[in-house]
Amino acid sequence: PATWATRAATALAVASLLAHFSTFTALGVVVDLGRAGLLLGGAAVAAALFALGRSVLRGATRLDRAERIGVAILALTAAGLCVKQSYLTFRREEVRFRDGSVELAGSLYTPRGAGPFPGVVMVHGAGSGLRDEYAVYARWFASHGIAGLAYDKRGTGASTGERWKADYEDLSRDALAGMRLLQSSPAVDPARVGVMGISEGEWVGLLAAVEARDAAFLIVVSPSGRSPADQVLYEVEGNLRRQGVAEDAIRRALDLNRRVFAFVRDGKGREALAADLQAARGQPWYGTAKLPDDLGQQSDWAWWRSVMDFDPLPYWSRLDCPALILSGGRDPKNPAADTQARIEGALRSGGNTRVTGRVYPRAEHGLIVWWLPGRLPPPRFASGYLEGLITWVRQQTAPLRPASRTRRRAAAARSPGSRPTSA
Repeated sequence: PATWATRAATALAVASLLAHFSTFTALGVVVDLGRAGLLLGGAAVAAALFALGRSVLRGATRLDRAERIGVAILALTAAGLCVKQSYLTFRREEVRFRDGSVELAGSLYTPRGAGPFPGVVMVHGAGSGLRDEYAVYARWFASHGIAGLAYDKRGTGASTGERWKADYEDLSRDALAGMRLLQSSPAVDPARVGVMGISEGEWVGLLAAVEARDAAFLIVVSPSGRSPADQVLYEVEGNLRRQGVAEDAIRRALDLNRRVFAFVRDGKGREALAADLQAARGQPWYGTAKLPDDLGQQSDWAWWRSVMDFDPLPYWSRLDCPALILSGGRDPKNPAADTQARIEGALRSGGNTRVTGRVYPRAEHGLIVWWLPGRLPPPRFASGYLEGLITWVRQQTAPLRPASRTRRRAAAARSPGSRPTSA
């Protein structure tokens, strides 16, 4: 039977493979797990596999000494490759930078070796906005020669400020401050720093890239090309249709949503709207329609009112850097073909033809693919998505001549925004 050395080597390989898989795949985006939790989970799975393997080895299957040595070598090699890819190809530095009175905390991942390197600032989607959710991308970039910055959204994690008092303009200034931090890093070429926004990060990242005036590129993942309010209406209609809700009920749900949005804007018609919402509350589609349980006070809607009608197309028409637009063919929030056409049209109307659009047919929001029945974890990213990011960024960030880099660094120093500081 296999010796303890063989079992230990194989256990290390399995745990390392699982940790590597969790670190660089969609599991870290969908499930918020710390690295220690991933390693413990990997060890638990490895132990289960060993228990199964040991029972088999105690039966008819036996390994001789040469076979045991071969298994141990393969296992240790696999573990070594995973550790190298996951931990030894980049450096991680805890950083802090400022946007006015707000101090933002993040993790800067830089490749090992001789720089300076291109860089990418990760811009949050909706939700908590903790850096761990976006560090998977920063690590991926850094392991392929591109620095990545992931930070806690203001008011979350170790960042100060108030999350629910920040509109897209506020959040874009935070992202711009992160871009300036990257540009000030000795390991990063300031002329080759861009922005990557996911979901809601389209609106925020777009504003940051336009305001920066020297962004090397902009990547948006699962964008909408429309206002948040219009996106909600599209999502609600699609979800109701997929559930087989009758057409008259769909029209009723959409009408109620539009009336809620109108109330948020001007506060008028509360009594009639509250009565109609109460009458619809018992319908089985009410929750899917994303209708509120209570209209509350006008102040309760302050954040939504500040962002709901934001139209990104005028800003797309002002963007003057290369743009990569990535959509999922099964995204319930955004129609892929229409979104691509809207954004590309806006870019071209402003004279920007440096746009690349890609649709991943089987991917959902965030370019996630649930490949197991019943949406069982782990999910994975769409095939070719991560690799495509690296290829495209490298194409856009071919090194400039030294004089060009000096001019771009000077432009960054003159650009609006607070001077970031590294901790």
